[in-house]
Amino acid sequence: MLWLNLLAIALAYLIGSINPAYIIGRLKGFDIRKRGSKNAGAMNAFHVIGIWAGVITLVFDMAKGVLAMLLASMLLKINLLGFSVSQVISLPLTVYIAGFAAIAGHNWPFYLRFRGGKGAATTYGILILLMYLVIKQASATIPIGLALKQPFIIALFLFVFFTASFLTITKAPNLTSFVFIPLLVVIINYFQFGQISIAITIMCIYLVIVCIINIMQKGEGALKKEIAFVKRKYKIKIWRKLLRIAAVIFPLTYFLFAKRTVLILLTAFALLFIVLDIWKMRKGKKLLLIYKTEEKGLSNISLFLIGAFFTVLFFPREIAITALFFLIFGDITAEILGIKFGKIKLAGNKTLEGSLGCLASCLATGLILMFFINLSLIIIIGGSIAATFIELMPLRIGRFKIDDNLSMALFTALVMKILTLLTF
Repeated sequence: MLWLNLLAIALAYLIGSINPAYIIGRLKGFDIRKRGSKNAGAMNAFHVIGIWAGVITLVFDMAKGVLAMLLASMLLKINLLGFSVSQVISLPLTVYIAGFAAIAGHNWPFYLRFRGGKGAATTYGILILLMYLVIKQASATIPIGLALKQPFIIALFLFVFFTASFLTITKAPNLTSFVFIPLLVVIINYFQFGQISIAITIMCIYLVIVCIINIMQKGEGALKKEIAFVKRKYKIKIWRKLLRIAAVIFPLTYFLFAKRTVLILLTAFALLFIVLDIWKMRKGKKLLLIYKTEEKGLSNISLFLIGAFFTVLFFPREIAITALFFLIFGDITAEILGIKFGKIKLAGNKTLEGSLGCLASCLATGLILMFFINLSLIIIIGGSIAATFIELMPLRIGRFKIDDNLSMALFTALVMKILTLLTF
């Protein structure tokens, strides 16, 4: 058996050493290791050779680590993709070593004087396979309906969403890796500690090291330069955002006091700002700097207070609190991220990046609130989607658009109330 193990590792190294970026470059008459970032990997192939070469390199580099592990398992007579739970818990160490050997082959190919790539794509490919194995292990003995309700599966789903959103918004892969790869290690080892989780941890540590190398090669301020800010002549008025954040006093008050007290508080503030709005409309002057120049009727603050009043009045306490938090943080996040990062237009001046920020902000807020209120995850997700929809596509009555400061919390609370009835 020893010779089979050694053969599996040797073949894995040879598979890993096949470098499409170098081969395609040579076919075009140059050594890719002497151009661009001087790395024989997928990203350099994208920049130096072109999209098609980058895609071919990326796909093959991600696949070869997986192929190496599959080949090792076949030689050892193990069905890696159709395993039983007992098999995956005690996979031979050779299968894992084959994955590392493929990475080593990519990084240090013998025929290139041991100067290859960095192995990030190959590592990600192996990581995807290991994640597939650990998910299948977690749900192998549980019906699919129950498996989808497992905390581990839910945590992975949320992890994928937040990671994809962060990457889509910032366009910063190294920063995304720094933030989320350690989080993945925590999730995997907390919920499914074992042989596979240890292998995943090692892969994640290696990916973080690759990110550090990439950043060091780019020089000082590399992370900041990596983030894809949009150059817009639009100044975010921080004091207006701070005023909106200060509005958390209303849902926080609802945690401590009865509905009647909160309604009185909202009524007092709403009347105050409506009076200021009327004075502004009659005199044509802004009494406070809290108003936007283009506001002609009721201000955003007044509309927010009116919407908050009716949300508290019509809906149960926990739903109203959640809807108000979603309005406060979701709307702010959508505006700031839309201004700073928004490139992909969706509706009017709203962008994909802003909407993803709104959804992610609402979900994160809802997950925190779940420690203090009795709402299920499905209601939090439904409310987050509803809040994001209204922020993106405000309600209309005929030709008149209803300001989302007025409608967002109400619509969100209505959706959560319906979900509460449906899931009761």
